[in-house]
Amino acid sequence: MAAVLLLLRVSLLDVPLERDESAYAYLAKCALEGQAPYRDFYEMKPPLLFYAYGLLIKLLGYSQAGLHWAALLLTLVNAFGVYVLGRLFFPAAYAFFAGLAYILLTSNPFAHAIFAESELIVMAFALFGI
Repeated sequence: MAAVLLLLRVSLLDVPLERDESAYAYLAKCALEGQAPYRDFYEMKPPLLFYAYGLLIKLLGYSQAGLHWAALLLTLVNAFGVYVLGRLFFPAAYAFFAGLAYILLTSNPFAHAIFAESELIVMAFALFGI
């Protein structure tokens, strides 16, 4: 599944940043610099989002490509979560195809899953929380 995702998404690494992902990345950078959410900067999202973005920035860099690699990594984590969840209820082949379908659906540039948006982070917590 990882090879399919990489093959589909590597050409989308140069897509310009989307409004939300650039704002969240900047706010995560502020949090990494020691600023406190809701005191030094404000956004109506919960603070875990800024710190999760901060972790991704630390791992992959504060850049356009780094954020798109973060989206790719989160998509892979979420596809694995879909597989694990599917494996609880169905045979392995069905779970595998569910994860693959997730990758194919989120590799559409018009589905907004190619961007490092908050939904990918929330979905990672939700899938493994189930």
